[in-house]
Amino acid sequence: MRGWYAGKSQAERREMLQNRDPERVRAYDRARGGMRGRKPSEKQNRARRKVHLARKVGDLVPEPCLFCDDLQVVAHHHDYDLPLEVTWLCRHHHGRVHADEARAAAAGIVHA
Repeated sequence: MRGWYAGKSQAERREMLQNRDPERVRAYDRARGGMRGRKPSEKQNRARRKVHLARKVGDLVPEPCLFCDDLQVVAHHHDYDLPLEVTWLCRHHHGRVHADEARAAAAGIVHA
């Protein structure tokens, strides 16, 4: 049985688990802060487009990562109603921030 399972791709194994225990997969995705199974809202897309346009015309200039000073950064929105107020983070720290926010939300902690 183990050999048969090991011969499956990661996507096939995930689908098998999703069919067998969907709540376990959702809990895992929430814990790691992933967007799997969730599409960005229109507000999120609008904020991303505004940042992209502002960067393109030079109104918004990226700064080094807040934590490690890496110059390869992405914009992190704390509030999508303020699309040009962003924190610049490298991909590593951006993922960590989202994971921390997901864990806090799962624990019922609200950030001010």
